[in-house]
Amino acid sequence: MRLGYRFLGMFALGVLFLGIFIGGASPARQAAHASTPFTCEAGFYQVLSGALFRLNFATGQYDAVGPNPGLGNYNALGYNTQDNFLYATRNGDSNTVGGSSILKIFGDGSVENLGQAGLPLSSPSWFGGDFDGAGNLYVVNTVGTWAKVDVSEMTSQTLTLTGGSPALPDFSIINGVAYGIDNGSNTLIRVNLTTLQVTSTTVSGLPSATYGATFVSNSTRLYVARNDNGVVYEISNYASGPATASTFTTATTTNSNDGAACPTAGNPSGGFQVSFNLGGGTGTTPSTLLDKVTGTVSTLPGGSGFSRTGFDFGGWSCDNGIGTVAGGGSLTQPAADVECTKVSYNLGGGSGTKPSDITNLSAGDTPTLAVGSGFSKTGFDFGGWSCDNGIGTVAGGGSLTQPAADVECTS
Repeated sequence: MRLGYRFLGMFALGVLFLGIFIGGASPARQAAHASTPFTCEAGFYQVLSGALFRLNFATGQYDAVGPNPGLGNYNALGYNTQDNFLYATRNGDSNTVGGSSILKIFGDGSVENLGQAGLPLSSPSWFGGDFDGAGNLYVVNTVGTWAKVDVSEMTSQTLTLTGGSPALPDFSIINGVAYGIDNGSNTLIRVNLTTLQVTSTTVSGLPSATYGATFVSNSTRLYVARNDNGVVYEISNYASGPATASTFTTATTTNSNDGAACPTAGNPSGGFQVSFNLGGGTGTTPSTLLDKVTGTVSTLPGGSGFSRTGFDFGGWSCDNGIGTVAGGGSLTQPAADVECTKVSYNLGGGSGTKPSDITNLSAGDTPTLAVGSGFSKTGFDFGGWSCDNGIGTVAGGGSLTQPAADVECTS
C-alpha cells in the first residue's frame, strides 16, 4: 500500500485505488437438449461467419463453442434470461419459404431450427438482435425495419418507430431501451421499446467504425466491439449523456458477426479497479473505475462535486509507481489495483507560501518535513508540525517514520 502525509492545507483525497444439428422442432429433439442451457455467467458470445464463439480474455481470441454447423451465416443473436438459451435468425433458410427462421442455440453449441415466427421476407436480412427481460427477441434488418418476436409462442410483429429507422449492426437492451452504434459512425442510437421513439448522441472517445457486436454485463454496463481491429469499448452515460467511450479490452478482428451476453452476469475481464475516497470531505464521491485491464488509460476525476472546509484539492497521489496525477489527468493501469492519496500542508490559519506536498510514500519511509520559513501567523511562532496517528510533534526540517496509515500534520 502506498501511503503519504496529508498536511491539511490541500483537500486530501485518494483512489483506494455451433456436430451442430439443424431440424424441425420435434419433441424428441427438444427433450434431448432440455438439460443443456447456458449458465448465466460472465462472458461475451459472438456469431462469427455462422459459428458460435466466446471471447477468451486471457488470450484475446474467440474460442469455438462446438463445431461449425455449416449453415452459413446466422445473425441477430440474443441471450434469453427466461430460459438461458441463445436465439438467432437464419436468413434465406431453405426449410422455410418466404421468411426467416428462428434458431435456438444450446449450451453445448448445438442448434435447433424452430421454424418461422411470422417474420417478413429474409431479404433484406435480419442482422441485429437482443432480448428484453420478458423473453421477447427484438430484431432489425439492413433497411431499418424493426420487429418483436415472442420465441415461446413463435409469433412476431413489426414495429413502427418515430424519429428514424436505424439499421443497427447490433444492439443491446437495457431497461427497455435498445442501444447500438449507427453503422460506420460514432453515433449512439437509442430506441425506446415502449414509446418506439428514436434518439441519438455522439459518443466522445469512440472512433467512427462498424460495431457489429454489443454486450451487457451487470445489467447496466454497455460494451461495443469494433469489427476492423477487435477493440471492445465500454460506453458510459449512454442513457442521458454526455456519452463517453473507454477501451475495455482488445480481441481479434471480426466480420459477419453479432454479439450477446447474459446481461445480469458480472463483468468477464477480471480487471482491476480504481476507487475514490473523499478523505473527510463532503459531496458526491466519484464512481469507482471498474475492470480496468492492464494498460488501459483512465481519466481521473477533477476536483468538482466535493469539498472540505479549509482544504484545497491538489490532485491524486497514486502508488504502484504511478506517482502524482492531476485532477482530470490520465492514469495507465498497472497489473494491480491502485490506491491514491493526497499529501498537503495546513498552515493552521497562517498566511504565506504553503510547503510543497509530499506524495507517493510507503510504510517505513522517513520523509523530511518542511522547515518553518515562508509562512507566518500574527502573534504566533512556528513550533513544528503536530502530526496524528501517534506521531506527535515533529520539528521543522525533522523527519518521521511513515506508519501504515495516512498522516495529517498541522503547523
